[in-house]
Amino acid sequence: MRKVFKHNDIFSFEPKIFKILSGRKELKLSIKEVDVLTILCEHQMQVVERKKLISEIWNDQESSDIGLNKTILLLRRKFESIGLVDAIETIPRIGYVLRLKIECLLVSDEAEAEQQKSLPRIGIAFFIVTIISVTSALVVRGSHSVTEDYFSTPPNNIKKYQGSTGQKQLLFMGGVSSLVNYNAIFNKIGIFNFYALLSKNAFSIIKIDGSHDIKWRGVYLVNSFHDINSQLSCIIDDINKHSNEYVVRNEKNHSLVYYGDYFSECNGTPRHIGTIRVNSTNTQDSAGKITDVQNVSLKTIDGKVIFDITRAVYNRENSTKTIHYRLGSFNVKIADPDEISNHKGSDVLLNQFTQDNIYHGVINKKQRVYISSAFGGILYTR
Repeated sequence: MRKVFKHNDIFSFEPKIFKILSGRKELKLSIKEVDVLTILCEHQMQVVERKKLISEIWNDQESSDIGLNKTILLLRRKFESIGLVDAIETIPRIGYVLRLKIECLLVSDEAEAEQQKSLPRIGIAFFIVTIISVTSALVVRGSHSVTEDYFSTPPNNIKKYQGSTGQKQLLFMGGVSSLVNYNAIFNKIGIFNFYALLSKNAFSIIKIDGSHDIKWRGVYLVNSFHDINSQLSCIIDDINKHSNEYVVRNEKNHSLVYYGDYFSECNGTPRHIGTIRVNSTNTQDSAGKITDVQNVSLKTIDGKVIFDITRAVYNRENSTKTIHYRLGSFNVKIADPDEISNHKGSDVLLNQFTQDNIYHGVINKKQRVYISSAFGGILYTR
């Protein structure tokens, strides 16, 4: 038996498949969104205390307040996208109320099997993509001890392909499948100088010219459940064909600390999701505590804004090799909630750039090549 929550004929929420269904619209949910919404539905029209949600879902972790605020924000945006404004009410200093009449149904496995037989192909594909997106979020949001293993001093779970020479560096995370044909990847990349990193969720590459200047930064999402070698072959074909179309913007903007082009998973031809830009300013209080105020935006190739994040990031640890940033307060502006649901891949980026904890390591300080724990590991430059 499985639970299905319904609100009149407006939507149904199925925790088991991580989706809200409203007419022909399907809204994907993360693990945390499912957990929070399930509790709110089970206690419809009643106050659910914050401490209950934090204890049951976040196990009273240090960053649980931020995680809960973010989850409530994203759930509200999803409800607004189907015309339900103020569906979740905040009771100051106490908790939240789901202001919707919810009917809870128990559906048998036999009924579920019959429903699966009648699902159109696009529904099945959407379900697979949903599971992939949730898994991508879990890789980074899992145990911090795993993350710290990846990004300790020095990063001891980053490996180098043995054929790497000079300015051609192919790196990979220790958790990546041993079935990957690194020799084929290395030899197929048609860029003379580069740094590249393969993790479970992304393949990132930095293109460098003969003068050691950065020419391009690209990040391709990777699905660890599909054949990795065919995905990489597809990605490298795209890099060889189109990397010259994306160039470093020589902007006189001292607050711009990062930008990079992001692409969807490569199943034939990867789609350009958009360009991430990060602008940052920092302050230091009398006790020496540094706070970075960052603006993170995702824009499509034609300049359309998908989301804009303003976040306060606290520097918790800073050594010659690693920096640990903890996310403080943040605000998310989504130009069009439908875009997050329909613009495949943008929801993954939104989740990754609002992580509670991010670790950064140094790959090549002279060339300003660094690694971030986002997406399970990506390269970037400043």
